[in-house]
Amino acid sequence: AREFDCSLMPVSYSRNVGQVQRATGTIERPRLLVKLQSVLEYKLTLISAPPGYGKTTLAGQFVQQVQVPAAWHTIEERDRDVPNLYTQCLSALSPLVPGMESLTPLQGGSAAELAALIANHLRENLRKDIILILDDVQNLAGSPAAETWLRTLVRFLPNNCHLVLVSRILPDLPLTEMIARREVLAIGQQELQFTPDEVQALAVRVLGLSQSTIDVRELTSRMEGWPAGIILALYPLPPELERVMLSGGKGPEALFDALANSMLYSQAPGLRDFLLASSTLTRMTPELCAQA
Repeated sequence: AREFDCSLMPVSYSRNVGQVQRATGTIERPRLLVKLQSVLEYKLTLISAPPGYGKTTLAGQFVQQVQVPAAWHTIEERDRDVPNLYTQCLSALSPLVPGMESLTPLQGGSAAELAALIANHLRENLRKDIILILDDVQNLAGSPAAETWLRTLVRFLPNNCHLVLVSRILPDLPLTEMIARREVLAIGQQELQFTPDEVQALAVRVLGLSQSTIDVRELTSRMEGWPAGIILALYPLPPELERVMLSGGKGPEALFDALANSMLYSQAPGLRDFLLASSTLTRMTPELCAQA
């Protein structure tokens, strides 16, 4: 599942220096990369979609092309612990910001204080534009302290530190107010879906298939543009590996089931119950949703 969270193949990166190298077996997505060229005009950029939509690969391709220094921090489960989150963020920023590695945390400081400490240091020492990419931000969901840290960081970051959040779900941030102030650039699931032209480019240039081998439009429609499903349909796993990875299922549908199950159980219990209850409805109205 983690491997298919990239557009086609994994991206290798260094969490400490923020350098991302694009693996072979990917296609560039100019329409999205052009949109990301506006990152420096916004305080916050969101790349948000369920697993398998190429979020990390897109961010990695952008980092390779942008002329501004970038720090990359992939958030892991252990980063739900705020002191560890704070330390890893310092490590990512240290190569770009003078004195960041010597920034000592406040003894017993709260999540908000630790985030403000980073933001204040950037405000005082950062003389040029940089980009800070936080990948897998969904791992902070459900940890009140970690979510407070992120909200505080977003609030107090200086204008020349542009934050890019890559996440399977929308983070708990005051997005309405930020959008109203035109501080947010967003790329979501619909934009991340493959177009027929991108599927064709993938099949021909990356996988070496002839144009007559596949019905591009049918495949794109059937998979609803889902990159992970499309790559699996174009380049299926060996049966024995597929059985191991997908618990005996077949094809992209089994991968979808596995990732959808992961997404469902990452939600809060109340939302999970609502999703399960409302999924049985043949039609959706406000009244039926309220009852569910």
